[in-house]
Amino acid sequence: MAKTSILIPARGENIDNLERTIDSVYDNATGDFEIIVGIDGPPHILDRSQYRDDSKLKIINFPSTVGIKTNINAMCAMATGKYIYKSDAHCSFSKGFDEILQADMQPDWIVTPRFYVL
Repeated sequence: MAKTSILIPARGENIDNLERTIDSVYDNATGDFEIIVGIDGPPHILDRSQYRDDSKLKIINFPSTVGIKTNINAMCAMATGKYIYKSDAHCSFSKGFDEILQADMQPDWIVTPRFYVL
């Protein structure tokens, strides 16, 4: 399967939620992936050295608030994957989510995963 770039914009996010989201990606992605987190303005709360494979984690710390569109565009510019997956900073993922979403992809499709409120 092709590489997936998982984009997580965060602004004023609870650090525990953000860390659980990142951990869920590490625990459940089964293909090649990278995680790009965009922290939209201070405080810059995330320390990438705490993650088991920090080569897969990229963090953008914007010095001031830039807004969601600018944040996502900057993360897309950094992305090296064939597929882009934008997630909120307070989500969890099922096992193999990256490969499941790619399984039936067509070149001109936008695919949206199922959303469940827990």
